[in-house]
Amino acid sequence: MSCTKTASNLFIPPEEVHFIGDKTQRYVIETNPAPAFTVKLGVTTVSKEDRTATVEISSPTGAAAGTQYTVNGLTSNSITVPAGSAVVEFSIQGIYSQYTAGRVDTLQIVLKSPSVKPASFNDTLNLILRGPCFDGAVSDINIMLGNYTQTFEGGSGPYTTSIANMTHVAGTTTATAMMNNLFDYFGPVTINFDWTDPSNTKAEIPLQVTNKEYAAGQPYYVRTKPGQANKFSVCNERITFKLDVLVLIGGSLYYYENGMDYVMGR
Repeated sequence: MSCTKTASNLFIPPEEVHFIGDKTQRYVIETNPAPAFTVKLGVTTVSKEDRTATVEISSPTGAAAGTQYTVNGLTSNSITVPAGSAVVEFSIQGIYSQYTAGRVDTLQIVLKSPSVKPASFNDTLNLILRGPCFDGAVSDINIMLGNYTQTFEGGSGPYTTSIANMTHVAGTTTATAMMNNLFDYFGPVTINFDWTDPSNTKAEIPLQVTNKEYAAGQPYYVRTKPGQANKFSVCNERITFKLDVLVLIGGSLYYYENGMDYVMGR
């Protein structure tokens, strides 16, 4: 038996540039001066010649270059990818004095033509800038929305849960949302956030029936364990619980899980 090697089935990728890393990233400006944030770009091919990537930076929140941040490594919104290289980087330096009173900004960093063609994936980076963070100083509870890809229960995980449909009345220190995929199994359940005491932020899942049933058709109930430190952090975007899972049998609730450690992280 023999085989013939040909190039007919080789795939040569098109030359495209893209950001490296998550589409949304966070930059915490806690010291003066703060360490710069590095933005990395990758090119899908290597060339014997220098190439240029074009980068456009804007801010839907009003952050301005020279006031809220500075950029190092770009020349007239472009950066050179040296011959023989496929990765290049530039940096953004947050200006500390602008972020000491709770200001939060978003920079939208977009790859543009003319230059190396932007890839259809990761051609936009949303960079969130904020200053020193205190969990009790909740300026926007919506920061807790979204996916938590680092969710662990007891010794199991990680898997993805999410927080959606946040409801917060302005001027109050409580909010309600829906948590999805609890225990990598249950449908949406209600979760409450309370930061009335700045030194003790609380996350609570009130006792409620789920969309799942035990073997004999009895419904599962879930709740955060009363009297335990069930907390959330807007600084780390993290939620920690002690959770109970109960089964309704003959009109009474019985423990299926009692005070299981549960952690939701990004």
